[in-house]
Amino acid sequence: MWPFKKKQKKKLAKESLVDITAIPDVFYGGQDPDIYYRHRQASTGESVLPETSSMQVKASKKRPISKSKISFFFSKKNIIIAGGSIFFLLATAGISWYYLRDLFVVQDVTEPSTVEQPKVDRPSEEVKTPEVIEVATSTPTTTPFFEELELVPTTTPSLSDSFFDFPALLYNNTVDLDADQLTDIEEELLGTDSGTWDTDGDGYYDGQEVVNLYNPQGEAPVKLIDSGLVSEYINSTFGYRLYYPLGWESGSVDAQAKQILFSSFSGEYVEVRVSEKEPGMEFTQWFSRYVEGQQLTNLVPFTNRFKESGMKRRDGLVAYFETDKYVYILLYHSEGRGPVPYRHVLEMMIQSFRPQKTLVEIPDQVPLPSPPDIPIEEAVTSTDDIET
Repeated sequence: MWPFKKKQKKKLAKESLVDITAIPDVFYGGQDPDIYYRHRQASTGESVLPETSSMQVKASKKRPISKSKISFFFSKKNIIIAGGSIFFLLATAGISWYYLRDLFVVQDVTEPSTVEQPKVDRPSEEVKTPEVIEVATSTPTTTPFFEELELVPTTTPSLSDSFFDFPALLYNNTVDLDADQLTDIEEELLGTDSGTWDTDGDGYYDGQEVVNLYNPQGEAPVKLIDSGLVSEYINSTFGYRLYYPLGWESGSVDAQAKQILFSSFSGEYVEVRVSEKEPGMEFTQWFSRYVEGQQLTNLVPFTNRFKESGMKRRDGLVAYFETDKYVYILLYHSEGRGPVPYRHVLEMMIQSFRPQKTLVEIPDQVPLPSPPDIPIEEAVTSTDDIET
């Protein structure tokens, strides 16, 4: 045990060399040493302040950063928050770069798309084709191509010119009780007396006045257009005009007004169609190209009240007028194959048709001295007598 005691004495001797500053007794018991020493100096006049001043005491109160604060900064919770923030910033930067990278690539690509052509794997036979393509694109082949297209409309008819719904050949009319060349249905439409051969008593029978465009209700001279029984239709696109009964409705089938319908309340209607004609084409050429199911030999020429020449089918249900550019077709459409109720109304429309505005005027009707006394059995029954 002796060697151990010797070492212990040496250790105590080294420790005794350390300066130890003891706290004065005045610091115990909650006393203020500064006030205590100053009060003692004032009473005795001696300087009794210790070497350790109040400033030294205050300086001694400063403490180094405690381990608890260090452990707070390096706690697990703060490390997780800091790591999550760093991960969020990195993820945001990565996503931004992913989308902005495409924009930078698009902005940098200024070369034409032909740069990517070498990537396409093609057979050895197709490698020789670029020379042929360059020659084809360099030669001006567009001019003859469009010149050929311009010739197509002159040889191919349009749909509106090809399809015509022609009525069947019908010669019988509905009942005409007084045989005045107006059916009883037409007399009801025009307001004339179906039991009287001459409603206004001026010597002209009712049908004769209507087809000659005079008023069947008033004594001569009164024109049909001034009677209030008909209206004048003027086509806004092509400029043709005609008379039609006041009680009928007119309407356009297409936006260009190439097909107009004049309809009655009973379902019968008259169609006026405009067909374009090639320059220099004759009517017979147009008829053979566009008209199907009809015979040219079944047409007869005529001249209407406005001195317009045309062709009319023998039953009077189809009529044609032509100009340098157009052919105008008037078609009667009946509900069936029975008797025709408005044949004379169609004749009135044909007699009043003008392809354009004209200066020709209908002459005034000459009044007769007295109505002829003609019995119903001897009444005129043909349109030829009406025209004469």
